[in-house]
Amino acid sequence: MKIFFCITTLFIVFGFCSAKAQEEKTEWFMSSGVGYFNEDGMIDGSMLSAELGVKMKNNYLFSLRVTGAETMNNRGSWPNVPGNVDLIYTYKIISLNTGYEFETKNRHHSVIPTLGAFYGDNRIIVPSYYSEEFDLHEDHYYDLGALLAMKYEYNFNDNLSLGVRASTCLAMYYGFLYYSALPVFTLRF
Repeated sequence: MKIFFCITTLFIVFGFCSAKAQEEKTEWFMSSGVGYFNEDGMIDGSMLSAELGVKMKNNYLFSLRVTGAETMNNRGSWPNVPGNVDLIYTYKIISLNTGYEFETKNRHHSVIPTLGAFYGDNRIIVPSYYSEEFDLHEDHYYDLGALLAMKYEYNFNDNLSLGVRASTCLAMYYGFLYYSALPVFTLRF
């Protein structure tokens, strides 16, 4: 896994250096969307994702994606707490990605598979109930792993695209952990 992170980092550094060297041949893009988020196939929620990147003339792209998500597990029962309680989960996921854009001849349709390394900062609001007092505290944990994504875009013109992205995160110790699907809006400049 360390080799994967090193290779991905080298690709991203090489991409940004090449972008600076051939500035007239590159295209910067910004993409954003709001959609569905799922943790471990059990807990549903919503997410907001923003991505900033560069597309090289040879259709390779390198990007930084930041995602924030919130889910609620309303079927949770907790020791020493009477009845069911809502557990609130919040996620911050940052990923460095590399991919390739496949375009049709008329340049209106694009399919973009991407692969990257991600870092997740996760918090769970957990209730506690001891000696007739109810309290909330926060559990905190981190994830590292690989992010796999597939994006389809319809290009209205050279600067504006609308599409859909599906992605999953393969965490180092947990396996496939996060799933998401969302419509995306892309600006190129």
